[in-house]
Amino acid sequence: MQFRDHEAVKGKRDSYPVDPRELKVDPAYNVRDMKDPETIEHVRWLADSIKESGVRVPLEVRLEGDDIYVVSGHCRLAATMLAIKEGAEIETVPTIPEPKGTNEIERVLNLVISNSGKSLTPLAIAEVVRRLMAFGWDAAKIAQRLGWKSAATVDQYTTLLGAAPDVQEMVRSGAVAASTAAKVVKKEGNKAGATLAAAAKQSGGKVTAKTIRESKGEFDPSPKNVAKLCDYIRSIATGHSAMNASALKLMKEVGLEAA
Repeated sequence: MQFRDHEAVKGKRDSYPVDPRELKVDPAYNVRDMKDPETIEHVRWLADSIKESGVRVPLEVRLEGDDIYVVSGHCRLAATMLAIKEGAEIETVPTIPEPKGTNEIERVLNLVISNSGKSLTPLAIAEVVRRLMAFGWDAAKIAQRLGWKSAATVDQYTTLLGAAPDVQEMVRSGAVAASTAAKVVKKEGNKAGATLAAAAKQSGGKVTAKTIRESKGEFDPSPKNVAKLCDYIRSIATGHSAMNASALKLMKEVGLEAA
């Protein structure tokens, strides 16, 4: 008995060997930045693996006229072509057709839901959100279909879409998390880039909410600092402390100026 004939298998989906040279990529569909350094490194690693073991996971494809387009597996295809360029004798790669009746909205959703390879970058996910909103979907529906806890995540990505190029570049390079960048953009608008750049300079690279506060000289509301501030206020209220050197030091630590 073949595996596909086992009673536990509820569907049959054969893979088809296809010449990778005949596969096409729709630039308007693929949201992944293939020039991103991490993606280039990932493709390089895949190419070396493919040289040794071939393509093990089938690419999902769709037929449009006489053309076969990749739906899922863009990095695998790029890695295969790189391996071929470097001398690997690869005649075919396994492919599976997308489910019958798949429409354009489902293809966009699958960019996130069916992504089984390298994770999409925040900016790539933001592009998926933009496309779904163009279909008239609201934030709640997008969050539900993509498996996110709340519509606030959708708002984060839409904010990122409207951010200035310098902010997006910091997110792209990994200097700042998408969530942190989105919060700064919502709060400061066009000044967000300058704020993030100052924080990056202050920290020597990685930007966090803490380094942003430090670059601005703002109070750090960490439990430790809040506890220190409460203790100081309590001591003043009970008349047990004057504004001595110790108190001044504490005020400086929590980022406040003495009255």
